[in-house]
Amino acid sequence: MARIGGYEKLQHAADEDAKEYWRLTLTWQLLTVKSDGPWALYSYLDLTREEERTLASDGGLGQRLQSRYDELLAIVAAIADQTTHFYDVELANVVASVADERGDVLSDRAEILRSISLPGEWASDSLQLDEDSAAAEISTGDGAPAAVALDVIGARYRLSAKSFKDVLTTIRIWADAVEQNPRGFGHLDEDAVSDVLAATLNATVPNAGREVYSRSGKTDIFISADVLAEGTGPAKVYICETKWAGGRAPIVQGLQEQIFRYVTAHSTDATLLVLCRHKNFKAAQRRVHAWASEAEGFESRRNSPIDGWPLLRYRVDGRIVEVCVATVSIPPVLSRKGRRK
Repeated sequence: MARIGGYEKLQHAADEDAKEYWRLTLTWQLLTVKSDGPWALYSYLDLTREEERTLASDGGLGQRLQSRYDELLAIVAAIADQTTHFYDVELANVVASVADERGDVLSDRAEILRSISLPGEWASDSLQLDEDSAAAEISTGDGAPAAVALDVIGARYRLSAKSFKDVLTTIRIWADAVEQNPRGFGHLDEDAVSDVLAATLNATVPNAGREVYSRSGKTDIFISADVLAEGTGPAKVYICETKWAGGRAPIVQGLQEQIFRYVTAHSTDATLLVLCRHKNFKAAQRRVHAWASEAEGFESRRNSPIDGWPLLRYRVDGRIVEVCVATVSIPPVLSRKGRRK
């Protein structure tokens, strides 16, 4: 290849060089010994009838095989040197380059998200908090409720009913836009959809404190309110978990393993955002609500401020948790032949 000038020059190479290239290509083949390995270099000798007569009389086949074996040793040694150089020199540079590029991408996107804003008159009213200083119901060992003052475990905060409605209304408007453009969202995973929603919330809902919308390892999106003045520090007053409706398991998991585990330590308003690919959205919506009702501690269901997004009430570790189950229709975009685009 060095003599020819590269693969792209092969078709214009001299006949002798092209013949040598194809001869070597057929002489050495890299194949597996079995379907699952190991790999081996295979070679063969293609003899004419006249060559067979000559080799049978002079015993020259052994010399040819020895020459081929010497070539094989040189090839394997070159592969070993190339592999060692890759792991000792090239790989570290490749990994560092990829990591630096990924870091730049994440940094730029974070700056873009922080810079998003819309005219002030487009924003909702300032978010308000309610401090629940009343007694909370906590189950005793015999199943009977026992009143325990909340100040024993610290004051709890949650969005006021009006602010919770404002946040849900914003998500509903966002969901309407998503449903009008399923092509732009149907291929995204849950985290990517949450990123888009977080950007929308940042741009349209005023802050409840300093750090408002963020991604967390426990939940997709949360709103924190600055309550440092009360001596308790930032409080998570709203959380949102996003799941594709792939069956009962992800719905129950989103409630029990994400939302319930998080709200046992914080009094918050919560939303389970369920993305549905189903053609029959109404039927899928009913199934989602049924699956959500099968989560541990389910007690009742009532309407939320948003039509079609009910509030489901659960008793989790003796505490009452209400979750708005928000369903969004993102059906697959099909071609005229019915194939998924």
